[in-house]
Amino acid sequence: MIPLVDLTRPHAALRPALLAAVARVLDSSRFILGGEGQAFYTVRHPQRDAFAKALADLGVGTAIHYPIPVPARPLFGARDERAWPEAWRAAREVVSLPCFAELTDAEVEEVAQAVRLACGRL
Repeated sequence: MIPLVDLTRPHAALRPALLAAVARVLDSSRFILGGEGQAFYTVRHPQRDAFAKALADLGVGTAIHYPIPVPARPLFGARDERAWPEAWRAAREVVSLPCFAELTDAEVEEVAQAVRLACGRL
């Protein structure tokens, strides 16, 4: 299985090849591209959990960095989804794909192909 990220590596960074490969296979009607982090590539999918499972079945690890909407965190204490609907929606849809400097070109293509296959299954 391709790991999500190895944070022990000092030079973890985005892989431009992965960004380009994944962007080639994403259908903008099904995904909203997220921000680019140091070692992950974030996308949104309305069936996030099924999408992540499909990727796991294909050997690609994912992560969910914010399963609790930011306004619902103790510091803010917002409990009403109607006040922050996009925050709650993002918490249900956001998933991060592996993207770090040590990914090989073959792994980059494997991630991109897995995204394509996972989308086709949903």
